[in-house]
Amino acid sequence: MKRILIWKFMVVVLGSLSTVWAQEAKQLTRDEVAGIKKKLVAVLGALGDAPQGYRSETKNESFSLPTEYYESEGSANLLYAGAHRDYSFKTAEDEQKTMMEKIKAAQAKGDMQEVVRLSQEMQSKVMQTAASAEANPPIRIDVYFNRGENETIDPDGVLFEGMGFIALKSVQGENEGNTRVRVYFDPSSLKDTKTLSRIDFNQGQGAKKSSKTSVKYVTVEFVGPIVPVETWAKKLNTKTVLSQVD
Repeated sequence: MKRILIWKFMVVVLGSLSTVWAQEAKQLTRDEVAGIKKKLVAVLGALGDAPQGYRSETKNESFSLPTEYYESEGSANLLYAGAHRDYSFKTAEDEQKTMMEKIKAAQAKGDMQEVVRLSQEMQSKVMQTAASAEANPPIRIDVYFNRGENETIDPDGVLFEGMGFIALKSVQGENEGNTRVRVYFDPSSLKDTKTLSRIDFNQGQGAKKSSKTSVKYVTVEFVGPIVPVETWAKKLNTKTVLSQVD
């Protein structure tokens, strides 16, 4: 009996090792990584203009780029890539900087009456801007290539849909003023979203592609205040995003 158990154990171990050996990591070239990043940038470009009052800076943007791929049985497994961008509401610092430039210009002309007027206006605007920033939390955008997804489609949570894509909304965390909108793209599995009850993106073995840089699934996620997020998500250029899918 012990021999049988030991033999079964060895079969499992050898089987696992053979799978690991079969999936040897191979490095992507710099041009291949550049091509993937170009697709991520295109999806970020499909966002269009941010809601009024919001802006993003280079320091608020980051990329998760692949450096290697795996092959199994002569076919490359899907790689993962992503991008992140934060948008913050116009801050009191921004307003103060703008007003200070105007004050310096008035000082250069020797117009002290205008300097006093602008100083008073700056104080008022800085206070208003600070209140607006507090009432408008940041918006976070995440883009994912080939991420495994498995989500039930709540009929009441469908924000918009079309051939090859669907957007689902849900409350984010404990803050009732925040929402999360996920827009899923796949021309194949989401060809007719009206017939589906869930999203099912297989990132693993069952979703092999012949190309090592193939993008089969795209997910664009918005998190932030309900009104600006939902309005912005609806303006997403879905044709541009779908054109990044191989």
